[in-house]
Amino acid sequence: MRIGLVSTWGQRCGIATYSEQLAQALHKGGVEVVPFTPIEMGTTRSVAGFSPVGCWVRDDPGAGNAKGLVDAAKGAKVDLLHFQHEFGLFRNALGFLQTLKAIRASGFPCIVTLHTVPLFGHFWQRGGWLTKLRQYTDAIVVHTPASAASVSVAPGKSPVHLIPHGTPEERPGDAARGFKVLGLDTPDIGPLGLVFGFIGNSKNIVATVLAFGDGLTRGWIRGNAMLCIVGDSGGDTIYVERALKPAIDATGWNMNIRLIEKFVAPEEVPHMLAAAAFGVLNTTSWSLSASGQVHAYAAHGVPIAVADRPIYTEAVHAGAIPFTVGAAADQPTLDMIVAIAALARDQQLRATIRATMVKYAMETGWTRLVPRYVALYKGVANAPTAD
Repeated sequence: MRIGLVSTWGQRCGIATYSEQLAQALHKGGVEVVPFTPIEMGTTRSVAGFSPVGCWVRDDPGAGNAKGLVDAAKGAKVDLLHFQHEFGLFRNALGFLQTLKAIRASGFPCIVTLHTVPLFGHFWQRGGWLTKLRQYTDAIVVHTPASAASVSVAPGKSPVHLIPHGTPEERPGDAARGFKVLGLDTPDIGPLGLVFGFIGNSKNIVATVLAFGDGLTRGWIRGNAMLCIVGDSGGDTIYVERALKPAIDATGWNMNIRLIEKFVAPEEVPHMLAAAAFGVLNTTSWSLSASGQVHAYAAHGVPIAVADRPIYTEAVHAGAIPFTVGAAADQPTLDMIVAIAALARDQQLRATIRATMVKYAMETGWTRLVPRYVALYKGVANAPTAD
C-alpha cells in the first residue's frame, strides 16, 4: 500500500515531528509513504528514506489545493491521502473542506487526523465545520476520548477512529550529553526540571516559573534544584522580554531557573530528557487535542506534573501528577506548587511515576499502532468513495 501524507515536514513544528514519526513507523510496517508538503515552507531538515513533494499552500483561498494534491497523488500513484489537520496549518477552514470534497470527487479517498478538535455545539466550533467534515472525508482519526466524543456527536457518515498519539521508540539518551545540550555543568546541579517545547503565552510558563520559585522560597524544593525552560519562541520577543524574563527575576532564584532559547534537534532530545529528573507541562488552553510532549517524556520515563486540562488527559492516565490552573492563569495555584515541589524533592515518587509512564509508552508505541493504521487504510482504499 502507498499513501500520500499531507502535512508539514522537516520543520520546527509539532505536526511535522508527528508526521515524520508516523511515516517512519508505517515504513517499517510495510506501508510506503510519500509526504505532500506546503510549497511555501520547504524543509529545514531531511528525513532518510523519504522524498517530500511540495504541492499545496497553507493559505488556500478555496479549493485551490485540490488540483496540486490530485496531480501529486496521481504522479506518486498513491492509494489515498491522509491529511494531518490543524487550524493553524490549514488556515482557511472552509477552503480545506472544499479541497477534500474536490479530491474525493476525483477518485482519491481522504482520511483526516484532527490534531485540534472543535467542541461540537460550542460557539467556536466554526459554524458546523465538524458536520461538513464528516460529509467530505472517508474517515477521521482523533487521539483522545473527548475528541472522539465531539466528532461523534456531529451528524455525518464518516467513521471516527480513536487511535492514540504514538510514542517514539528511541534508545535511551546519554545524560552527560544532555547537560551539554543545555549548556550546563553537572557537579552542583540537583534534580533538573524541564519545561520543553514551544515558548509562548499558551504554555503558561510564567505560572510554572513562579510555582518553582515559590517552592524554593518555602524550602519545599532543595536549593540546588534547577528548572530549565528550553525551546523556540518563534521570535515572540514580547512574551519573552515582558512576561517570562521578569517572572524569572521576580522569583529571586535566577541561578536556579534558566531560560534557554534554542531549537533542540530531534536527535538531541533523548539526551536532554536523559538529563532531566522531571518535567512540567502547563497550558492556558481548553482545546481538545493530545500532546506530543507527553509522549516524548513517556518514551524516556521522565515523570511529569501537568495542568489538568484536556490536552494532558493522556498524561494523567499515564500517572502524571495533575494540578489546577487558577482563574488568573499566570498565577500558580497551591496544588501546582505542591506537584512541582514533590517531583523536585521526592526520588521515590519520581521512580513510581517513571514506571507508570514507561508502561504507557509501551502501550502506545508506534509499532503497536501501525496495524491499526494499516487496517484503516485498507478499509478506506477498498471501500467505494462516498458521495
